[in-house]
Amino acid sequence: MSGSLCFNVSISDDTCSIRVTDVIRNTTEIVNVNKQILSFTTTDSHVFVLTEDAVLSLKLGALRDIPLTASLDISCLDPFKFKSDFAVSVVVQNATIDKVEQYRGISTSNILLVSTHSRVFLIDQRGEESQRMYRIFDESDPSEAMQLQLPESMGRISKISGGADHILALTDVGRVWAMGTGSHGELGVGVVCSSPTEFVECDLPDDLIIEDIATGAWHSLAITDSKDVYVWGWNKEGQLGEDQIEKCVYTPEPLEIDDIIAIDARECSTVLTTKNETGSVNKIMCGCNLIFDEDD
Repeated sequence: MSGSLCFNVSISDDTCSIRVTDVIRNTTEIVNVNKQILSFTTTDSHVFVLTEDAVLSLKLGALRDIPLTASLDISCLDPFKFKSDFAVSVVVQNATIDKVEQYRGISTSNILLVSTHSRVFLIDQRGEESQRMYRIFDESDPSEAMQLQLPESMGRISKISGGADHILALTDVGRVWAMGTGSHGELGVGVVCSSPTEFVECDLPDDLIIEDIATGAWHSLAITDSKDVYVWGWNKEGQLGEDQIEKCVYTPEPLEIDDIIAIDARECSTVLTTKNETGSVNKIMCGCNLIFDEDD
């Protein structure tokens, strides 16, 4: 392939597509990864796409501060393989990024893919009795793949979300676990600590059933089945809400805001979606750099 190419990843609730388009010839699609794409995630230097039988590693040639134009190289992630039939290989040269998700978001499936700014983790839950976790990419040593231990008491993970250097995992029984750096309280265990290779349970009340989670760069959120929201982590930009005045919150604390139905977070910001008795839906935004898509 030659000429100017445009790489595009689009994802919605039930579909995800990846395509490369020749802009000069104005063709709509010249390359299609003919595999079911489960999810994708980003680090500062790569985009990782999870298909039904491989992980594609896409190296960006620009800093994360310039997300819209960057040289692109797509290849099958090596040496990590799920199993012998993981053998997808796609190579694109002279390409540019057209649009890529700004942040890491949440991954939900039997195979979970999540990233921080510099690391990518994969959790394989295809087996009925066990689940395995791997660190499949580390910026400091891109060639190293490492299997990590999951606590036996943790149970099955239903959702996972990544921040700057920490990740949250929500289990199928509504408990929240965290892993990574906790210098700003983002692990939610009550003290300053780090757990780079092992999950620890967040210090949330035992009687809560958590329904959803979200992560900013250095802060975390959880919403219960009764729509109470708990926040913890760094509050430098006020991203934990108006009632939170501490610079860092190390133990999850409830927000005194009613009618919240959904949570979202980015680098240093939080968005709370509310719905009142009349059915009116509104968004409460906290923090800085509050740039969200209209559909968010």
